[in-house]
Amino acid sequence: MKADRDIFARLLVICGKREVSLRDVLTYCLGPIPWSLATADGCLAKTNKAKLLDAIEIPNDCVRVYDGMVIIQQTPSTSLETFGDISKYVLERITSVQHKFVYFTTDQYREDSLKSCERKRRAPEGSIRIQITRRDKKIPKQFKKFLDNGCNKVGLVRFFLEDWSDPERFKAIIAHRVLFITLEPRAYRLEVKDDLVRSVPEENLFSNQEEADTKMFLCSQHAIQELFCGSICITTVDSDVGVLATYYKDVLPSNLFLQIGSKGKKRILDVSKMHESIGKDMSDALPALHALSGCDYTSPFFGIEKQKMYKVVKKSDNFNDVLASMGRSVNFEMEVFPIIQEIVSECYGVKNCQSINDARYRKFCTKAKVPRAAATPTYRRRITAPLTKSQLCNLCLEICVGT
Repeated sequence: MKADRDIFARLLVICGKREVSLRDVLTYCLGPIPWSLATADGCLAKTNKAKLLDAIEIPNDCVRVYDGMVIIQQTPSTSLETFGDISKYVLERITSVQHKFVYFTTDQYREDSLKSCERKRRAPEGSIRIQITRRDKKIPKQFKKFLDNGCNKVGLVRFFLEDWSDPERFKAIIAHRVLFITLEPRAYRLEVKDDLVRSVPEENLFSNQEEADTKMFLCSQHAIQELFCGSICITTVDSDVGVLATYYKDVLPSNLFLQIGSKGKKRILDVSKMHESIGKDMSDALPALHALSGCDYTSPFFGIEKQKMYKVVKKSDNFNDVLASMGRSVNFEMEVFPIIQEIVSECYGVKNCQSINDARYRKFCTKAKVPRAAATPTYRRRITAPLTKSQLCNLCLEICVGT
């Protein structure tokens, strides 16, 4: 049977000339297949099954905290033509849920940053600098390369703020919601009052923190203290946020959820259950463990995965206490230096050894595991070069700044 889109129009014409009940006609399928339950080729229609978990696991009164750069990076630039289109797309995406309070957090970009090397690594071929002066300005074809430049990202977020703050343009989209958007060290509150969008600075969210990872927890604290919200959901793709969420759970008296992942690989994690599962001591040690085993600012030890170091630290209360103490001050306590070396040594299979140099020697001399022929440059990589005190001082500073 041939599918005909005009069949309903024909029925209306027939009903006008003949005594045919339209109510009876509409009890039948208006095509060869039921369009509400099938695709054009007759296959079963599909739905996003994960949306049901969102509705079940995340309360309706939950505050949404978004990693703004993640939302921007996931923008389908090929289907959008202008920066005005991107602005509308991002706003519609962060307001697609019915939650009243929404935070849109973004990074700051400094030349003297610890993360400048990481940004250069992610953009080895350079970047392009573009100023956004109007809504109808065309998006560059190399949009990902455009986002490799920190100044471009800041300019794009500034454009979003100005565009969303227009009194008339997006008042129907913002509606009953209250939006908070961070722009470098400042933050702004957007909401509809007297049928117009109003934008005012939100001084309680001003921060010099460079990373959106930590700003999101400042936003969470703001939601608890200023808005009296009991449930918060943080949306990101960065595992660093999961580590920090578990660490901060004790100081955030709320139901904290973490929606992590992208596209079809999203997971919703209950941070309270994660914190309870590993215990307070291990939660306090997580930031130092994460930094010691490798992150954006520190290199990992060759051949040592995070899971292995986690297991080593978890079974020792002494290791837990030492890592939990790191980061409380920018000054590194030298008495914990041997314990850090012992953790690393045990990760390489050498127990009860508080010197990396001794661990290298013992590992080398263990004939059952390492023959003399293994004394090659390739093998020497496997037992890391000795830890230096300056490296651990930098590590301690990173933990302190990150938490």
